[in-house]
Amino acid sequence: MKTLLPQFDYVRPSSLDEALRILDRYDGQAEVLAGGTDLLVKLKDKLTYDKKIVVDINRLKELDYVRRVGDEVLVGALTRVETLYGSDVLRQTAPLLTEVGHEFGTWQIRNTATIGGNLANASNSNDYGVALMALDAKLRIKSFRDERTLSVEKFFLANHKADIRPGELLVEVSFKVPAHGSGAAFLKMEGRESSSYPIINSAALVRLNSKQEIEEARLAVGGAAPTPIRLRSVEEKLRGLGLNDWETIDPLLLEVKSHVNPSSTNAASKRYKVEMAYVYLKRAIKAAASRAGFLSEQRAGTGLRK
Repeated sequence: MKTLLPQFDYVRPSSLDEALRILDRYDGQAEVLAGGTDLLVKLKDKLTYDKKIVVDINRLKELDYVRRVGDEVLVGALTRVETLYGSDVLRQTAPLLTEVGHEFGTWQIRNTATIGGNLANASNSNDYGVALMALDAKLRIKSFRDERTLSVEKFFLANHKADIRPGELLVEVSFKVPAHGSGAAFLKMEGRESSSYPIINSAALVRLNSKQEIEEARLAVGGAAPTPIRLRSVEEKLRGLGLNDWETIDPLLLEVKSHVNPSSTNAASKRYKVEMAYVYLKRAIKAAASRAGFLSEQRAGTGLRK
């Protein structure tokens, strides 16, 4: 009988240790199933799919949590997007991530997709990747024999290629609670109303001092390079500037154009994406500043999504 899917074995471990043992045994020939919103698309390509086993981790409730521990927030990799969107912990500590959830697909997708799966998919316009760069987040990755932590910035290697080695599993996302005086914002440009897949997205975290000067800025854009990118050189140049001095700030933001190298697609040309990377970064900074107490939401343009 013909099948729409390639042949593979299926296993559903009941503990993290069991899952890591299986991944270790198959040494790169296993595929992890979490929400499945990306994996099911891959499985339909019988000509290129070459994995021997699908490891369904949905029983691993030890990876499904959002909690604050001291000045850190910890998020399990199996936490659903809808859970993130409704999390009181995130609303109180990092509403930037609830904002991402609000913009993330349909309710069916939000109830299925996980933060770990979304990151591991490693799209160059990865919504959570961009937002987590602004939060300076770390990722904890485990194998049966080892464990390592790396910044979300270093996790993305190329479009749809993440730094996950054979036998490894992304298990946790962590970040420090933003300091007092901080505001953050996430914006994205979509190709059409019925799709939440971004053409360009941006995130900014801005911390102001008592003089309304930029004490710290963290900036990221997606969809404009092979991976989401953190704009550290621009961040450095913004420090110490007052937010009423946009004649000075605006030329610095234009530098983003030299850091991006998008590809033309059916949705938008390369030239247009370069321009929108600048536009959406500027909007995100203004929105973040408004949430840090400087501008009004109306002036910041937080409602502008196109």
